[in-house]
Amino acid sequence: MNTIGLDKYHVQVASTWNELTKRNLLFFATIFPIEKSQVREIKIRLILNLLNVRRNLRLQWKLFRCDDEQIYALSELTNFLFEGNELTKWLIPSVRIGWKTYYGPSDNLINVSLIEFSKADTYYLKYLKTKDEAWLNKMIAVLYRPKKVPYRPKAIDFDGEIRQQYNGEHVAAREKKFTRLPIPTKKAILINYQGVRNNLEKCYPHVFRTRKKGKNLGWAPIILELAGDKFGNEERTAHSRLHTILIYMELVAVQRIEQERKNKKNS
Repeated sequence: MNTIGLDKYHVQVASTWNELTKRNLLFFATIFPIEKSQVREIKIRLILNLLNVRRNLRLQWKLFRCDDEQIYALSELTNFLFEGNELTKWLIPSVRIGWKTYYGPSDNLINVSLIEFSKADTYYLKYLKTKDEAWLNKMIAVLYRPKKVPYRPKAIDFDGEIRQQYNGEHVAAREKKFTRLPIPTKKAILINYQGVRNNLEKCYPHVFRTRKKGKNLGWAPIILELAGDKFGNEERTAHSRLHTILIYMELVAVQRIEQERKNKKNS
């Protein structure tokens, strides 16, 4: 957090993506994507949002007394939002459609399964390529699901998951319902997913680098390849936690590279 001093009045403002609030992200989603010609104006709007000016009359008065240079200097505190999406906290924990609540994944997709990620990521990439909102609706329908029944968070065997287990047969029905979600909410979820995905690429560089180099056939072949003694049959492998699979794949990739280096050295 950055601490701003305005005439002996001090207020804190986010300095990293993970210090944003749900309110901040939803506001950012309303102005996303950003045109280069609008950056200066957008930065001022962003800093006012980060400072939560509307709910602070004293701060409004302090800012009213600032000159243009001071306001511009404050707006520069939003630069981190233009330097790469590093959001790993999941800031949109749930959405409501009518009377029903649908729950999203946990921070950094910790509770997401391989099959769930494979579907969400496929729809995400198709949305980026086509800008067709239908793909975004599908992605959200994969990630957001009703509360599982029974939901017993105090049970000894509770796995930390509030959502029903992923079932591809239910995605189409939810997709239709999610067409009613407000556009800023959809964009906020998109931004959130982008940030987490960026982090996955940093944490598991060899996995994602290999996928970019080769033909992208989706994640389905990986499920078939990994099924067996280590992760169980295809269904159990598909529902294994994403990070468990990625850690294993990263280790295998690193070991393969090391072996190739040794082979070259010895040849």
